[in-house]
Amino acid sequence: MGDTDDDQINNADDESQQGSQSASVTVQRPKKRKREAAGCWLYFEVDEALDHVAICKLCKRPVARGSAGSRKSSYSTKGLWTHLHLHHPNEKEEADQKRAETVAKKHKVAEERSRLQSIYSLSRQVTLEQTTARINKWALNSEKQLQQERLLVLWICSNTLPYTAVSDPMFQQFVHGLNPKFTIPHEKKLRTVIIPNLYEKVQFKVHTLLKQLCGTFCLTVDIWSSKALDAYFGVTIEFITKDFERKVAVLRCMPYNRRHTGDSIREEILFVMTSWGLKREQLQCVVADSAANMRKACRSLNGLRCFLHILNLIIKNSVFVQASVKKVIKKMLYLVKKMRTPLGKQALNKHQDEDHYKSLVRVVETRWNSYYVMAETVMKNKTAVTLAQLDPDLNMSARKQLTALDWETIKKFLLVVKPIYTLTVVAQSENMCISQVIPFVKRLKFELTTIIVPGIRTFLRALEEKTIKYFDEKMNIETHRSYTFATLLDPRYKCAGFHCREKAQAAKELLISVVEERLHQERSGRVARSGLNDSENQGDITDESVVSVLDTDEDITWTQLLRGAADDRPESPNNAVRDEVARYLRDKLVSQRLDPLIYWKRNHKTFPNLSKLVRVYLCPPPSSVASERAFKVAKNVVGDRRLSMRPENLEMNMFLKYNLRALNYSVESLQSVPETFGCPNSQKRDPRDSDEGSEDDSTDGEDSDIDLGHDSDDGDD
Repeated sequence: MGDTDDDQINNADDESQQGSQSASVTVQRPKKRKREAAGCWLYFEVDEALDHVAICKLCKRPVARGSAGSRKSSYSTKGLWTHLHLHHPNEKEEADQKRAETVAKKHKVAEERSRLQSIYSLSRQVTLEQTTARINKWALNSEKQLQQERLLVLWICSNTLPYTAVSDPMFQQFVHGLNPKFTIPHEKKLRTVIIPNLYEKVQFKVHTLLKQLCGTFCLTVDIWSSKALDAYFGVTIEFITKDFERKVAVLRCMPYNRRHTGDSIREEILFVMTSWGLKREQLQCVVADSAANMRKACRSLNGLRCFLHILNLIIKNSVFVQASVKKVIKKMLYLVKKMRTPLGKQALNKHQDEDHYKSLVRVVETRWNSYYVMAETVMKNKTAVTLAQLDPDLNMSARKQLTALDWETIKKFLLVVKPIYTLTVVAQSENMCISQVIPFVKRLKFELTTIIVPGIRTFLRALEEKTIKYFDEKMNIETHRSYTFATLLDPRYKCAGFHCREKAQAAKELLISVVEERLHQERSGRVARSGLNDSENQGDITDESVVSVLDTDEDITWTQLLRGAADDRPESPNNAVRDEVARYLRDKLVSQRLDPLIYWKRNHKTFPNLSKLVRVYLCPPPSSVASERAFKVAKNVVGDRRLSMRPENLEMNMFLKYNLRALNYSVESLQSVPETFGCPNSQKRDPRDSDEGSEDDSTDGEDSDIDLGHDSDDGDD
């Protein structure tokens, strides 16, 4: 016809073969065929007078297929297809069927050409050796094969995938397409040989790092129950190296199907420390949630209460104090429950903008910021919720619907609770330190006192009272040595982080006495100097990295609050230690974004005595979020399709996922495990070490918001 349609296909190229005349394999190329016409030409013919016009054979109407005077190569069949679609729909279906057959033939010819080119290379002939070399597999013990196996294992462990993923036919086809020489290991080999060997090597690497501890360490512990009704006890460790770098590792995620009493939990902590060779005198603290059994277990281990759990308790114990707030919260709870049904979702979606769709989140008591997130999602969907609650299918009575006054109360509630929400989000960072607890509480008190919101003052006053009750009366953070020393040694806060100037001065005097006592013990030989030697200054930190807090774009109010509380009173040093502390406190505050360990890495020689305490008091995190994060991943692993997963396999998955990341996934650097090494996580407790007769103290007290571990079915994220 002379038309260039996307429906027409070209035959295989008839190129003359060049190269070797002696071919080891004879290739039969497809014969050259004429182009096939598009399916629409069954019902059209070209006008003899006007070449750019086609005549319909059915209705004899002329249809343009191009502009008059244009080239034939620019002609198109689009107008012909449109004419069939509008005037002859039945014939259009027959033409579409012919077009589909034509396209299928085109793809078949293209695949055949590609297959011939990949195997025999149409441009030149290949030898028999070259053909067979393309399908030869690597030896199972070759370096290339082992390297690809390591990468495969890293992919599986970092994503906590099931081992059966390597048996999937599509996955095998995908890997074969990337590299046909690689032999994918069988699922049984992965489960019984490769991953257990890697698990043993990573344990040896972590054990070697812990043996080189130059200071103290801290533990975070938590308990979690899976959907398979198996309880797990998680333990993570945090410490600071000689080079002032923070390290976090998961030690155990062990089955814990015992009574969750304080004595039992304490025995588990000591057992994990013993199996990993950790000394009791090097333990700085244990961070856990506020459940009564956790507090009792950590009482003799310098236990610290999780900062995030305390913030959650403040909200939980204050939200129902004021009647108006309680009424609105109950309405939102009922509304969210209704909207999370099939009928409710349909009613809500009808009034939501597709570009700004956001589902409603329900309250989960054990989840931080749960009330705030629920109110925020309801407020963001205000228009859709207002219209959806009137839907007759939902059958919501008028007294349970949100009124204009209720929307104002929700807006005020969000304004009041937002400071706690912001602190919770910031405190979940991996690089957070316990030194920020006192400044955060100071900022929270300041913001709560500056909020002026009429209508919910009772709720606001309850938040202020609960904040003082937990942090000042129960925890005594401004007199607790772990909190006060950490804040003083943080170059971002120092004395300015304290709410009370007198307590800051008392903490400073206590810090000086502790440094003097430690220095005296060193000189008398009663303190092992191996754990207190300073490392060489590694890496240069530019002066621009240590700047005044006023040079950043931090909140101006917070900056002024820090500056106003700074202790600028002159010191009259009596000795070298007091002079060192005075010089450090007179130094300007650094940026809020700067990691305090970077500051001490640069200035550990300038303040040699204080730097020895940095690895001790800046080590603990403010919360047990490390264990919480590990169990959140475990919840996704033990899903509905993997409920039969063995507990030891789950622990292996969790251990490798987090500790391989801590090692920067450098599997090649892992040393071979000596035969004398006993894997710490393979050790079992003596069954005679039971806690029979211990009273179950997991639910006493108002702080027991999480008593037997976190429920696995805790709602949507």
